[in-house]
Amino acid sequence: MLSQNILLALKTFYQVIDGKNILWVLSGSTSLVLQGVDVVINNDVDILTDAEGAKRTNILLADWKIKESEYSATPKYRSYFGV
Repeated sequence: MLSQNILLALKTFYQVIDGKNILWVLSGSTSLVLQGVDVVINNDVDILTDAEGAKRTNILLADWKIKESEYSATPKYRSYFGV
């Protein structure tokens, strides 16, 4: 079940980016719950986008940003990550 905080985060994200031509997909436990899978949501919302989307969401979500999306790499992953 989605908590009110997660639902508010999703609604806010969508309202801010709607119509901005940003490619994105919801992933992680929040996505699974919305698809009917019985899992516990980690207290976050995982959004995947491309490099341009990361740059644009940094600007659009500045009022809620904790950590700016920036490129990072590990032996397993290469991505832009923000909070």
